[in-house]
Amino acid sequence: MTRADGWRSFGWDRWKRHAVPACVWLACLCGVIWLFGKRSQRLELMGVAQGEQRQIAALSGGRLMMVSVQRFENVSREQTVAVLADDRVRAELATAGAEAARLRAEIAAVRSRLLIEAAVQEADYVAESRRFAFDVEQKRIQSLELRVVIETDRITFERRRFELDRLKKLQAHSAANEYELATAETRYEALAKQIAENEKLLAQLEADIGQSEQRLKAFARQRPALLEIDKVLEPLKCAVTVQESRIAELSLERSTLVLRSPMDGVVVDVIRGAGEAVMPGEPILTIAASQPSEVIAYATAEQAARVGPGMATQVQLVRERGPRRTARSRVIEVGPTIVELPQRLWKNPTMPEWGWPIKVAVSPELKPLSGESVGVRVR
Repeated sequence: MTRADGWRSFGWDRWKRHAVPACVWLACLCGVIWLFGKRSQRLELMGVAQGEQRQIAALSGGRLMMVSVQRFENVSREQTVAVLADDRVRAELATAGAEAARLRAEIAAVRSRLLIEAAVQEADYVAESRRFAFDVEQKRIQSLELRVVIETDRITFERRRFELDRLKKLQAHSAANEYELATAETRYEALAKQIAENEKLLAQLEADIGQSEQRLKAFARQRPALLEIDKVLEPLKCAVTVQESRIAELSLERSTLVLRSPMDGVVVDVIRGAGEAVMPGEPILTIAASQPSEVIAYATAEQAARVGPGMATQVQLVRERGPRRTARSRVIEVGPTIVELPQRLWKNPTMPEWGWPIKVAVSPELKPLSGESVGVRVR
């Protein structure tokens, strides 16, 4: 080998020793810059999985007769969860019935007096017009009394249905005999039949009232001589109307004594128990959905400007606890105002943090728990 060839070989080896490491270092630097750029394009937020939650409260005050569910028990929509005592409503319905009887007696007295006046005056027209008016008002009184009976029976019907359900549950656990259950079913069906028959009778009575009023109007068009009769009966008509409105009010209040679940879910808290007195609007128990329906993440002003509903973003949810799971999702909505973050998301437990809430849909395959912290990645 010549001297020139030796120098060329020495230069090539030296270049490989110095240039190759430099190229590798430059490639690593480019990779780091590329990864940093990709990271700056991705948002990593923390959120909390949340589900629908409802508090059950009574519209009217009273004493709780029974709470039929326990904490952490599954409930279905329209399931009875609590029952308020109906003593006060029953007493007021009895008072309304007594007032209806008093009005009946007063109308009978007025009828007797006016009939005597008609006999003395020998006015066939006056007597006939009064008969029509009395017929209308007597039927309204009958309707009022029948409504009292129906509403009272409906209260008893609700209690018997609740008792029947209780016996069925006890029989399923062999805690009730067949005779008690059969007796409860017979009483329940008999009362249901009685209510149905009374409702048919009430409907027929309402139709009769309409026909009687039509006859009275037709008779009044023949001769305009009913002014004095209307003046005499006007106070009684107003009193009957007041009692009708009162019974309608009691019927509405009766329907609110039985509290039902507004949704499918789980009882997470029982605040009041049987025998306790509750005020109107006071919570009795709390029901929450069994699975969360959304994740509320929190972002800074700069981060919130980069996401929004309908934007071309890729959202990925990451479950932090238990088996690590990821799932694709989407941004539903960005809150309009800044709010305080939940305390467990603060970096410093003694220093509150604020951010814009972002609502993210929960993917079914993620299966988070209500209140669980969930990571949100947005690209």
